[in-house]
Amino acid sequence: MHRFPSALRSTCRRLRRLFAALLAAAAALSLAAQTDRREPYISWEEFVTEYFGDEPEGQSAGMALEHLEELRASPLNLNTARRADLLALPFLDEAQADSILAYRARRRAFMSLGELQLVRGLDRTRRRWISLFVVAGDTAARRTGWRERLLRGRHEIVTRLDVPLYRRAGQRSFSPQELAESPNQAYWGNALAHTLRYRYRWRDDVAYGLTLQKDAGEPFLAEGNYPYDYVSFFFSWRAASGRWRLLAGDFNVNLAQGLLFGSGFFDSRTAAVESAARRRTSLRPHTSADESDFFRGVAFSFRPARRWQAAAFVSFRRLDGRREGDTLRSFLTDGLHRTRAELDRRRAVACLTGGAGLTYTAPGWSIGAGGYAAHYSRYIEPEARSYNRFYLRGRMAAGASVHYAWRAGRWSAEGEAALDRRAHPATIHRLHCEAADGLALTLQGRYFSPRYVVPYAQTLQQASRVQNEAGLLAGLHCTRWPRQEWTAYADWCRFPAPTFRADRPSQSVEAFVQGRFATRGPLSFLVRYKCRARQENVSGTDGILQHVWTHRARLQAAWEQPALSLFAAADACAAGSQTRRTEWGWMLSGRAAVRPSDRWRGGAFASLFFTDSYAARLFAYEPQLPYAGAFPSFAYHGFRLAMLARWRACAWLEAGLRAGWTHYFNRDHTGSGPQRIDGPDQADVSLQVQLTL
Repeated sequence: MHRFPSALRSTCRRLRRLFAALLAAAAALSLAAQTDRREPYISWEEFVTEYFGDEPEGQSAGMALEHLEELRASPLNLNTARRADLLALPFLDEAQADSILAYRARRRAFMSLGELQLVRGLDRTRRRWISLFVVAGDTAARRTGWRERLLRGRHEIVTRLDVPLYRRAGQRSFSPQELAESPNQAYWGNALAHTLRYRYRWRDDVAYGLTLQKDAGEPFLAEGNYPYDYVSFFFSWRAASGRWRLLAGDFNVNLAQGLLFGSGFFDSRTAAVESAARRRTSLRPHTSADESDFFRGVAFSFRPARRWQAAAFVSFRRLDGRREGDTLRSFLTDGLHRTRAELDRRRAVACLTGGAGLTYTAPGWSIGAGGYAAHYSRYIEPEARSYNRFYLRGRMAAGASVHYAWRAGRWSAEGEAALDRRAHPATIHRLHCEAADGLALTLQGRYFSPRYVVPYAQTLQQASRVQNEAGLLAGLHCTRWPRQEWTAYADWCRFPAPTFRADRPSQSVEAFVQGRFATRGPLSFLVRYKCRARQENVSGTDGILQHVWTHRARLQAAWEQPALSLFAAADACAAGSQTRRTEWGWMLSGRAAVRPSDRWRGGAFASLFFTDSYAARLFAYEPQLPYAGAFPSFAYHGFRLAMLARWRACAWLEAGLRAGWTHYFNRDHTGSGPQRIDGPDQADVSLQVQLTL
C-alpha cells in the first residue's frame, strides 16, 4: 500500500488548518463587522466642488473645509456613532440621521456602506458624500480608562512649507531713508509661509491639538511672535456616557440659526433647499488656521435631564483693529501682520464674552433660548458714514434669542427670533415640505433690523452682516427621476437703510438652477446657471441707484473610476450695469486625479481663461494638499497649471508636493503696493509632511 511521505502529510495537514482558519476568520468578519470597511463612492475633489460649489458663499468656507478634512481623517463608525456624531456632518439633517440609527437598530449592524442604499431618506448625493466620512466598523463597545482615551488614540503631525518663486515689492531691500519715508511698504518677515499642526483624536470623545502658522511676509521669532504670529490650542473631552462635554482653548459656538452665534458657520442656499430642518446648536473645537472667527476660553455642555441640553462658555480674546488714541475705529479680520501698520493693529482691543443656551427636545420638536454679553476694553466708534450709522458703538454688546424646530411627516420647520441689548429685533424662519417622493419645497423668510447689532451673528444672509435686511427665499429640490437631481431657488432681498455701495434703500435678487445627471457607468454631467442683480450707486451722482448684475454658467463632465478621475468644464460670465457696457469672461478647465497604487496619488489642473475685467472673474477648484484648501478666482487673460503628488512611504508617513504656475497674456504685473509682482508669471511650490501614529 502506497503511503505519502511524512513531510508531505504534515504539509497537507498544515494547509487544511490554515484554510479552515481563513474560512472561520472570513465568516466572523462577515457576521460581526469586526474590521473597519471604508468604501468611498466619490473622490474628495468632487465632493468639495459639489458641496461648496465653485463660488463659495459666506466667509467661513475655508474653516468648514478644514473641519471636514479632519472629520474625513477620523471617520465615524456607523455601528457605534451617536446621533450627535452624525449631526456633526453638516450635510445630514435630523431626519436622515434618525433613519440611519433606525436602520442600524433593526439590522443590528451595518455590514458595509452599500447598505446605506436601504436607508430611507438618503438620496444618491448624500450616500456618496457620507461615504467619505464613515466606516462600517466594529460593533463591540469596550470600556476604556482615562489614560487610554487621553494617549492611545490617533496622533497626527502635519507640517507645510509654501515657497513662492517670485518676489513681491514688499520683499525687496529698502534703504533706511525709504523705510523712514514709507514704513508700510516693507514686509518685516521673509516670503516663506509655514504651518505646523498637531492633532490627537480618540474616537469622537477626546481631542486636542496645536496650530502654529506664519503667513508670507510675517516676522519669525520677532515682533512678539513666539515663534509664529498665530498660535492656537484646543482640548475637548466628552464623557463616555455622552452627557457632558468640556472644551478649553479655542472653540466655535453655533446656536440655532446663528442670530446670536454663528462662529465657524458655513451654509449655502443650495444646502438650505436640499435638506430638511437642521438644528446647528453646537460647541466644537476651533481646528482651522482662521485667525478671527473663534472664541478663546472654556465651554461646557451637559444634559441635566434626558430631554434637556444646556451649554455655557466664557471667552477672553485680544482682537485686531485700527485705533486712534483710546478709540477703536474698526475691526480687522484678515489675520495678516506683515507691515509696520499691520503689526501695530495687532491685538488692539480686548474682549470678554460670556454666553449660555438651554434647549428642550421632545419627539418631533424642540424649543430653546440663549443669550450673551460682551465687554470691550476700548470705546468703539467707527468713522461716520452713511452705511455704518448703526454699527457697533460703545463698550458693550448683548443679546438674547428663542428658537424652535418642528418635524411631522413630510413637514419640518425651524426658526429663531432675537433681540440685541437695545431691543432691536432679528428673526429668521424656514419651512420645508417633502411634497412628494423625490420633490421637496423650501420657503425661508428673514428680517434683520437696520439697528440690530450682534457682532457674532452669522446666518444665511446676502449682506456681510446680520443687519439691515429683509428677504424671502423659495426653492425646490427634485430627485424624482433616476440618476437626475435638480436644485433651484430664487432669493429676493431688501436693504431698508443705506449699505456700503448704496446711499439709499436698495434691493437685491439672486436666482439659481442646477442639474446633475449620472449615467449607468462612471460618466456624469452638471449644468449650472446663477444670476445676481443688486442696486448700487451710480458713480459720480448723489444717491442715484442702478442695477448691477452678474450672470454665471457652467457645463461640466466627470468620469470617475477608483484609479483615475477626469473632469472637464466650460464656464462663462457676463457682468454689467445700467451705465456701463457688459464685460465678458470665459474659461476652459480640466482636472485629473490618479491613484495608481495605495502608496501614490496625484492630481493636475489646467485652465485657459479670458475675462474683460475682475468683475467677470471665474472660479474653479484646484487639487490641494490636506488642510490647504482654497477657492481661487481667475481674471484677465492667461492660463493656470497646477500639479500635485502624494506618496505614502509607510503606514505612518506621507509626503506631498504641489506646484502651481499662472501666466498672464495681457499684464506685465499683478497686485499693487507691497503685494505687487513685476512680470506676467506667478509660480509657487508647497511641501508637506504628515506623520500619523
